[in-house]
Amino acid sequence: MKGGQAAYPGKFSKSEPILENGVTLVSMRPILEKLDVKVNWDEAIQTVSGAKEGLSFSIQIGSIDAIANGKAVKLEAAPKLIQNVT
Repeated sequence: MKGGQAAYPGKFSKSEPILENGVTLVSMRPILEKLDVKVNWDEAIQTVSGAKEGLSFSIQIGSIDAIANGKAVKLEAAPKLIQNVT
């Protein structure tokens, strides 16, 4: 960590990581797409979901409640939408 920003090689996107209350928020889509995860965005309910090889997830902007492989989980921080980037 340097100046509140996480340094990492080989950037996935133009969005810089954000450190907020001890949690580092990063752009999800570029990382997931690099891992060949099929990513879906539902604008109406502000939800990102994805799946690959029997694994799945669903998170909603502003909520710490998420679904991972069909089970409810709590996130340390709620996902955010910043300049149209999740």
